[in-house]
Amino acid sequence: MQKKNKIFGYTALTLALLATLHAPAALAQPGGHARGGPAPQHHPGPGGGARGFVPALPAAAVTILFAGLTYAFVDGLFYLPGSGGFAVVTPPVGLVIPVLPPGCTVVMVGPRTYYRAQGVYYVRAAEGYAVVQPPAQAAPAPAQQAPALPSSVTVVLENANGSRTPVTLTRTADGWLGPKGELYDAIPTQEQLRPYYGLAAQAPGQTL
Repeated sequence: MQKKNKIFGYTALTLALLATLHAPAALAQPGGHARGGPAPQHHPGPGGGARGFVPALPAAAVTILFAGLTYAFVDGLFYLPGSGGFAVVTPPVGLVIPVLPPGCTVVMVGPRTYYRAQGVYYVRAAEGYAVVQPPAQAAPAPAQQAPALPSSVTVVLENANGSRTPVTLTRTADGWLGPKGELYDAIPTQEQLRPYYGLAAQAPGQTL
């Protein structure tokens, strides 16, 4: 009788160990929700755009049906079921998520607002936020050309006696040429022109 009990005990222990060894594999099957699964590993997934692979989905994953495929979405990543787990994939354009993932950043391109998370761009949609193509960078503003300088310019001097003296300067390859042959690097100010063309204050009874 004791021998039979020993045999039964060994058999039960063996079955318990086997169940323990196979338990993680069962949780790793598609549709499982095991917490604290291993980090994504690079592995070819179903279809194009696979970016990694996990044996089990986080418990917070939500499912999104789009174009006949059921995607799992959590923390900004999208998953499709594959052999023995889930492939991390790039979502198709047009897929809509109900809320933005945490850590999302705002990207302004021209007048439009984009939201970016995990390398995916979204725009606001009627039922949440839709996946879109990455926007082209805003084109740089065209360089402003300096307005063409006139061939001549007239500077009007305010004289001390209240009169005014117009001085016309001509633009040359070397600068601005005054009526008396003097050359200026830039359009001269009244103070620069006054020694050549300004009139002194008129004394009482003096005629100009």
